[in-house]
Amino acid sequence: MRHLIVLIAIVFSSPAHACFKSVGEVECRSTSAFERTIDRQAGSWRSVPVSVRTAPRGPEIGSVLPREDFNILLGTAYLGLPPVRDGWVYVKLDRDIYRVDRTSLEILERIRD
Repeated sequence: MRHLIVLIAIVFSSPAHACFKSVGEVECRSTSAFERTIDRQAGSWRSVPVSVRTAPRGPEIGSVLPREDFNILLGTAYLGLPPVRDGWVYVKLDRDIYRVDRTSLEILERIRD
């Protein structure tokens, strides 16, 4: 996955991909891939592709967890979390911690990202 992201960044950071259109006297020029500048002067515009990392946010509140994709947390006082009660538990899924109903596995709240 990391190799794919690097490859896409290299391909789309080339000067040919930085500029999408030129209209009239406005000229679109590329600069380095790590810099984005816009001149306030008439007829001058610099444009560069800017990569945005979008990671999946995980399951939404109200959805049900699959039974094999999570770990129930024990000893949550060590993490500074209130004690478990009323039929819910803390669950760690990837790097996030959720409060989940113990029987239905419905996500009640996202505790930490």
